[in-house]
Amino acid sequence: MADDEYGAYDASWWDTLAMIQQLMPLVSYAQRCLNEPDPYRKGIIVADALEWLASRSKTQVDDEVVKLLGDVVKTPEGERLIRYVISKVPA
Repeated sequence: MADDEYGAYDASWWDTLAMIQQLMPLVSYAQRCLNEPDPYRKGIIVADALEWLASRSKTQVDDEVVKLLGDVVKTPEGERLIRYVISKVPA
């Protein structure tokens, strides 16, 4: 798997299928987010998706930061803050 002479990603069909399979949890998060009517709960789903994405990297600091932010958002105070911010953003 490498870039071809035009910079396009050159992968076999099987490699592409494997990559899609690895990213299926992200598709699941997206589906859940699209089906959720509550903006706060959408934020929780996005926080969970970001935590999953951060876990896929080789660095530890992004895992820790995303986990801490997700934990804060999931508290009652975090929910009040998120709902307050959402109420101030015009639709």
